[in-house]
Amino acid sequence: MQNQLEGSKWMANFQEIHAHMEFEEWAYQQGLQDSEKYLIETYLDKSGKTVEAGTGGGRILLAMQNLGFKHLYGFDYLTDFIDAATKNDQTQQIIFTAQNASQLNYQDCFFDNAIYLQQVVCYPDSDTERLKVLQEAYRILKVGGIAIFSVLLFDARLKSLAYSLFIQYIRLLRVLRFSQRSIQYLPSLQIQRQNNYSALLDAPPYMYWYKMEEFYRALTELNFEVIAMGTNHQVDCRKTSDTPTELAQLSLGNQLYCVCRK
Repeated sequence: MQNQLEGSKWMANFQEIHAHMEFEEWAYQQGLQDSEKYLIETYLDKSGKTVEAGTGGGRILLAMQNLGFKHLYGFDYLTDFIDAATKNDQTQQIIFTAQNASQLNYQDCFFDNAIYLQQVVCYPDSDTERLKVLQEAYRILKVGGIAIFSVLLFDARLKSLAYSLFIQYIRLLRVLRFSQRSIQYLPSLQIQRQNNYSALLDAPPYMYWYKMEEFYRALTELNFEVIAMGTNHQVDCRKTSDTPTELAQLSLGNQLYCVCRK
């Protein structure tokens, strides 16, 4: 098991997730996805300070470095990922540190850009801890700075007949087991791109799937201004929306992206 920082209990879920994954898959991936590249190049300031949450092996920051971004910082909860990211950075110009996303040691208003992709906000297993992650993102961002978030979208699951039946099945299991776990915590159906049959037993690892209005409200209540939002379907087509009401009328992918200004 990878080394990890001392931290709150919610990170046990993070540990559980990564216990089921190949370390090398996260530590040594390279390049940006098309959606990531579009959002980063369209909305972020290359000359400003940028932080990435859940950096893993530094894949996104290393690609941004090649795009001309300066003053790059990344953090991850697992120290083994930070060690790998540091080794992957041949320039040794990116500052990687091991930190808990809900208790960061960066100064207030320190960054111009903040990247919370790869569903970092979906790991915590309580409303309180997820809110802390968002509060910390707001705190470390400069006024006028831009943050890009991605979360798993529960609405998309409900629109799929197969997945909606799976959700009802999991709901029934939890009723029979007297489980108080929210139905928005869903077991992972795939691990390492292979079917995870233990999900049929409602076994971990779990990820939290946000409702669109729920995540939009969480951001705006922190005084983030949401300037663009869309699922992977809309971002791939370069057609984002301004409001969840508008977006809800469209075909929804499993990932929701929100670009916010402080």
